[in-house]
Amino acid sequence: MKPNRKPGAIWTLRGIGQANNCFVRTKENDMVEIVFEDLNGIATVMLTRKDARLLAKRVNQCLDGSRKVVK
Repeated sequence: MKPNRKPGAIWTLRGIGQANNCFVRTKENDMVEIVFEDLNGIATVMLTRKDARLLAKRVNQCLDGSRKVVK
């Protein structure tokens, strides 16, 4: 098994305590947890590092492929 990579490290979308926040946290066994907080509660997604990288790639493709064209 590979060694853990900074388990418990957190990267937030907005400042801690702000409404509708989201953060990414490293977990044990090379997993990544994405946590969404809003007025309805908290939702989490656990992904392998490989799948988290693929998700990030797909989000960037979506944003690049759907941007407004300014004329």
